[in-house]
Amino acid sequence: MHPTPPRPATHLWIPLTQLATLTRRTPQTLRLHIRHGHLRAEKIPGTRGWRVSHAEASRWAAQYHGILIFPPTPSTAPAAAFTTSALAHA
Repeated sequence: MHPTPPRPATHLWIPLTQLATLTRRTPQTLRLHIRHGHLRAEKIPGTRGWRVSHAEASRWAAQYHGILIFPPTPSTAPAAAFTTSALAHA
């Protein structure tokens, strides 16, 4: 079995235990979601823990629990929210 290549540094990661705290779920519940394919995560190399990308954690929390755990950034928010015409109508 080949080791997993490292991810690009552009991804932001959150440990599974911290995601469980943010969503008020137990780590066991999150591991069940991983096992069933609802939440994509990867093992942290050299440890027993799991990590989830910020984008995946946001998608999962919004889809399955209806909560926003990370505020949208200009790179992830809809483009219309940052146009001058949208600001003029605010």
